[in-house]
Amino acid sequence: MTSTMPTTTPVLVRRPKQRRSKPSTNMAVRLLQWNANGILGHCQELQQLLATYNFDVICIQESFLKPDKDCCPMGYHSFRSDRPTAKGSLVTFIRNGLIYTEAGRPADME
Repeated sequence: MTSTMPTTTPVLVRRPKQRRSKPSTNMAVRLLQWNANGILGHCQELQQLLATYNFDVICIQESFLKPDKDCCPMGYHSFRSDRPTAKGSLVTFIRNGLIYTEAGRPADME
């Protein structure tokens, strides 16, 4: 009696496609970075940008703000690094209600 071995055909097993999850929209942050070359002369332009794009964080270099001047848009906190001279200075505006942690600046960093 001859026995016949069943022949097997290789079966390719497909792995399910890995689905990449899209980032949740509640984690998106709208950021504006701007070298303003003097923010006081651009306050109206900043207000128009905010009305159009609804930024969460605004980082402005060369704001030229002095300690006695302010240009913080309504609904934002401001963090400033003013210079005693007329040039330079940094200001960051963060939308009220946005959770953040302010990092300390190293002493040797300007």
